[in-house]
Amino acid sequence: ETAELKEFDFYTDQAFRNRPEWQQLEAGIEAKASLLKAAHKDYLPEVFVAIPFRHAVAGNRDDQTNPFVRDDFNFTEGGPVLGVRWQFDFGKSAKVDRARAEHSQLLAQREEARSGIAVEIRKNWLNVKEMEERVRLMRKTRGAARALVTGGAGGADVGVQDLKELFEGYGLYTKAESDYLLAVYEYNLALAE
Repeated sequence: ETAELKEFDFYTDQAFRNRPEWQQLEAGIEAKASLLKAAHKDYLPEVFVAIPFRHAVAGNRDDQTNPFVRDDFNFTEGGPVLGVRWQFDFGKSAKVDRARAEHSQLLAQREEARSGIAVEIRKNWLNVKEMEERVRLMRKTRGAARALVTGGAGGADVGVQDLKELFEGYGLYTKAESDYLLAVYEYNLALAE
């Protein structure tokens, strides 16, 4: 494969933008931050306003006009109510501490993942650079071995070169060719990673 290797920072940015594990971790951190915020809100009182209203009419009953007599059949009552509910529960601090610990744990995992991903990308990026150099060197070696065999074959035809040296040259060329193909294979694997 032919590829133009970009700068290291490009691949790091791509990894943090596209890796599903990283996106999942970021979503988990947001969720734990929301849970921590909700746990902190348990310390605050709940304030509410209500307007209850009741009305009852019984046509076959007399309406009592005396304010001291209770009439359960003919009445109209209602009005605004302001309420405050403040629970004094001693387990709230434990709930907040647990939420804070879970949030902190995910933050620590994010930092660990950030450095781990960067190290993994750096290792793969340097591996590709190394394999590019290796392929270049193996291509030169293969060319030199081919020249050795070609020159040796011409000398053997004329009778100037020993056949043993020619076979050794073929052996070197075969080794150089296999090393070159192995280098290309490893380069392609490194590029994929």
